Amino acid sequence: MAVASGHLLLPLATIALLLSVHVGAELAASTPNLSCPVCQGPDTAPNPGQFNFFFLVRQWPFQFCHQANKCSIVPDEAEGFTLHGLWPNLDNPCPADYPEHCDDSVFNRNEIDDDVLQSMNRTWPSYSTSDDCFWAHEWSCHGSCSGWNQHDYFSNVINLHNDNDIAGALRAADIVPSKDEVSTSDFLAALTKKFGYEPILFCDEDRSRNKYIDSVYQCVDHQYNIIDCATVCHVHNCQPHEERQQCGDSFFYKTVNVQAGGEHRCKNAVCEPKSGTCRPRGGHHHGKEMINDPTLAS
Repeated sequence: MAVASGHLLLPLATIALLLSVHVGAELAASTPNLSCPVCQGPDTAPNPGQFNFFFLVRQWPFQFCHQANKCSIVPDEAEGFTLHGLWPNLDNPCPADYPEHCDDSVFNRNEIDDDVLQSMNRTWPSYSTSDDCFWAHEWSCHGSCSGWNQHDYFSNVINLHNDNDIAGALRAADIVPSKDEVSTSDFLAALTKKFGYEPILFCDEDRSRNKYIDSVYQCVDHQYNIIDCATVCHVHNCQPHEERQQCGDSFFYKTVNVQAGGEHRCKNAVCEPKSGTCRPRGGHHHGKEMINDPTLAS
């Protein structure tokens, strides 16, 4: 099983083991509008691997770190956009159409090969908590729903990230970080030319209503292909964070002088057993709240 570049994602010895998982996952992916789980309690998660598509989420770390002492490390401009995660999504009529915490497994770095961990250190760093805290959150909330074991989840995400280089695609169109605003249409056109499909952009806004690129979302199918989000978002409009700012006609894509502060205490490294697909009693939904925890939004 390979991404578009032809890089082998998984060792051959594990392919047979995963075939049954992928068969079920691909059947789910071919069936939009999966029904909501029957909620026996306040929340019910689907089985691991039962989802329609992924969001591959990358962030521009200089925007995350622009406030003094917000980050515990200084971003490396050479790494460009860094990973936030790979998030399974359902696209169904549930209150929130993404599964979370599909099993009770917890992050264990000993299950991940050293070469993958080295790549994670470089391309998937936490800018606020410890790396292990961030990776534990991503595994518990999202990786546990992928149908993969921990090594394969993190390895596959790293390969998808490397094979779909956001900053490299922008450089090819002569779009690089600068003090000048960039046209949103030019930014999207550069990424669409490289990857075939338009991604979803989110920006932050300052008090003067200037916009700054924050993150790029791409939709990915079960065969690891970048796809048109409109083909998998039938029930919802593919806006994973409705409360987040759109980027308007132009925005800033720039570096800043980051002053690193202390590391934040690790909170919510392990998701509470909230699937995101059933509304808890009282109507208060914790799933997005956990994803947007400021100590883990890195």
